Amino acid sequence: MTSVAPPTRLDDISLDWLTATLGPVDSWDSEPIGEGFGLSGTTHRIDLVMADGTSATVVVKFAPASQTAREIAFFDHCAVLTPIRTPGFIAGGVDQRTDHGVLLLEYVTEARQGDVLAGCSLNEASDLAIVLARLHATWWGNTAALPDSLAASTQMPDLPRIREGRLDRLNTLYGEVLSPAQLDLINNIEGKLSSDRDTLYEGPLTLLHGDFHLDNVLFPTVGEPVVLDWQGSRTGPPAVDVARFLVECLTAEQRSQYSAQALSAYFSTLAEHDIEVESDLRPMIVPALRLLLPGVINWLGRPKPDPPNSRPRRLGANILHTTTTAITELTAHRAGGVD
Repeated sequence: MTSVAPPTRLDDISLDWLTATLGPVDSWDSEPIGEGFGLSGTTHRIDLVMADGTSATVVVKFAPASQTAREIAFFDHCAVLTPIRTPGFIAGGVDQRTDHGVLLLEYVTEARQGDVLAGCSLNEASDLAIVLARLHATWWGNTAALPDSLAASTQMPDLPRIREGRLDRLNTLYGEVLSPAQLDLINNIEGKLSSDRDTLYEGPLTLLHGDFHLDNVLFPTVGEPVVLDWQGSRTGPPAVDVARFLVECLTAEQRSQYSAQALSAYFSTLAEHDIEVESDLRPMIVPALRLLLPGVINWLGRPKPDPPNSRPRRLGANILHTTTTAITELTAHRAGGVD
């Protein structure tokens, strides 16, 4: 960490802080990146001219203090031990008084950002499944070694906000585009959540990414995917990450086409680490998917929703559709006696 106070917004970045962190800097410029792809915090590319005339590029990310603290904990304690590709960590800091945090990270060149709304190819999905399995295998049964700041969350989904009219507003906005089965699932979700969470936490725990969706992935021209945004990392049931992968890395059509191959890559990679859990973990996917829904309901049912054609609104509608579709299809699949 630098002795110069870290900035908490772009306007607070100074040559003194950049120099203390990166070495002598002559000048710098910035450009926002990932607009519409990050819903909590802002990210900028910083183009630097060093005092010796060379140039460099880094990424600065501003987010709430608690989220930044978790991300710093991941980079400080876990990144070097986990055999997956993440952006290099340069520096970070938090100000608890103002609830602001900052991260300075490697800028990954020649890479394409994933897009939840577009999904990914079979090869990309398989690569991501392998990456996710490597993360989980590294910390499977070894969560006691993780820092306290990455401990499992004991909180239930924010049910009171569902009862504050958000579920009613969601029904008004989306009731005509969802099937009766999807609507029934959404309107009766509260009765399932406590037992779902108990079921998930009876099984093995590992380190989760916590927000494993395609917007948080870069696909470089060469090499494996780069996983971004570790502010949700924590100890938890592996099915939570698997569920997000199925509905936020694949479109509904892609999931029906090649989720089986992608899941096979995930379980095969775990097996390479002597973790044979496929028959136990598959039934956990539906409970994990149901636990995603309160956040979606609270998001889409806000008193002042995002504009109809905005990317956040389309993202919310997408995950509402893909998650409810996946739950109804997987539940019917298992009811038919097919694994």
